[in-house]
Amino acid sequence: MANVFENRIVRPVRIVTGQITFDGLLNISLGARTLDELNLTARAFLILSNPVLQAGTWDLAEGPMVINKSSILYLIEIPDLGATLGRGAEEPELRRFGRAAIRLWLRDCAIEGYVHTGPGNSSLLRLNQVTHPFIALQSATVKGPGTDFSAPFLAVNRGHIVAAQEMFSVSAVLEEVAAGPGDVSS
Repeated sequence: MANVFENRIVRPVRIVTGQITFDGLLNISLGARTLDELNLTARAFLILSNPVLQAGTWDLAEGPMVINKSSILYLIEIPDLGATLGRGAEEPELRRFGRAAIRLWLRDCAIEGYVHTGPGNSSLLRLNQVTHPFIALQSATVKGPGTDFSAPFLAVNRGHIVAAQEMFSVSAVLEEVAAGPGDVSS
């Protein structure tokens, strides 16, 4: 759950690298998204407050730490520090936005989720947008050795994607409004 402090948002996140996994509080600008902070190229490191080691070994001292963005495989927004992640039954709203279901392979895990696509755009071509190192997936699932969970939002570092495949695509449908029998005005 994100909290607002002095025009900043503090969001609990889990950061997964190749060797270690941390939970911590990511401090981002009010009105910004986690993805915006990850794709901000002016800063090579993320600042993580209250870091907690979730997997791997490292002698972690008290206080904030920084993590090199290029070492991040993926980042998950979590409900609270130390949250246990499992499988959910969350399905995205496919009619409002153009989306594509995509499967990504990173080192030793597979990630599936929905990526937004614009009119006539391909999800696979979006992977070539090098100006943004991270790509957002909604309703994502992650499967790998010792890992099997789903998350409403997951940001994947494009630099660690080994292969990708689009599973299917849905074009945006404009909402149609029709007057029903009770909608007639006199």
